[in-house]
Amino acid sequence: MTTITCQYTGIVFEGRGKNHPKVSKFLDEASKDRFHVGAYAKAKELLIAAKGQTENIDELMFAVNEAFTAWCNGEAQPKLRIVRKYVATRGNDDYEEMTDGNGYGGSNPRYQ
Repeated sequence: MTTITCQYTGIVFEGRGKNHPKVSKFLDEASKDRFHVGAYAKAKELLIAAKGQTENIDELMFAVNEAFTAWCNGEAQPKLRIVRKYVATRGNDDYEEMTDGNGYGGSNPRYQ
């Protein structure tokens, strides 16, 4: 397979076509929506708005689906909210910085 950059999301994936398979599925479902006039155009608009905000296709598609559902439910300008998963980059160093070492307040005003 070849490495491709999705035309709507900018996410690199291995496969065929111009779009990531999850993007293609989303657009296909939007094109079949007969209850909401302009659903396909709105789906493309939301994908373009999300482009470059994350490299994780699951996070991006979750946010796009949430915004698309809000639009289908009547929101005129649905907000696109990319929710990133927490990934620990260090061990207990973060915990020690937020506390005084004993699990209490410390110097961080957020925890006092």
